[in-house]
Amino acid sequence: MHRIAVVGSGGAGKTTFARELGRRTGLPVISLDTYYWHPGWRRPDRQRWRQQQERILAGDHWIADGNYWSTLDIRLSRADTVIFLDRPRWVCLLRVLGRHWRHHGHAVQAAGCPERFSWSFLRYLWSFPRQHRPRLLAEIERHAPTCVVRLRSDRHVAGFLAAAT
Repeated sequence: MHRIAVVGSGGAGKTTFARELGRRTGLPVISLDTYYWHPGWRRPDRQRWRQQQERILAGDHWIADGNYWSTLDIRLSRADTVIFLDRPRWVCLLRVLGRHWRHHGHAVQAAGCPERFSWSFLRYLWSFPRQHRPRLLAEIERHAPTCVVRLRSDRHVAGFLAAAT
């Protein structure tokens, strides 16, 4: 494992998992939220975002967490390993609500982007298993990385991380 893409629903724990895996393996962690979002939750220009991602993923060693459908092909084509945190929707929902409760008004995902409540994000999260999971799995299969790991529970995550040391 040298180039790892960590994907999954919002609230699945992608960033936390990537940071811990990076700590254990020594691989640099690229949290895509910090690159994508601009102050005030502004989105980047689509072409610049693709170019930026191509630059930051050009190296031979990294862990990148985030979905970002418009650039998923870049990560999946470069990754030798994809880790899909495939958590139940209720777990993701509780984690997102907990993050909102703990960090409301504080920028935790990107500078200048204070945590906020969003019905549209909750709808995306709720529809993830039925609507987005199949699309994500199809994209992973299409790009056929060397290794795909699907972690569905805290126990699976803990076991994977223990083996990564």
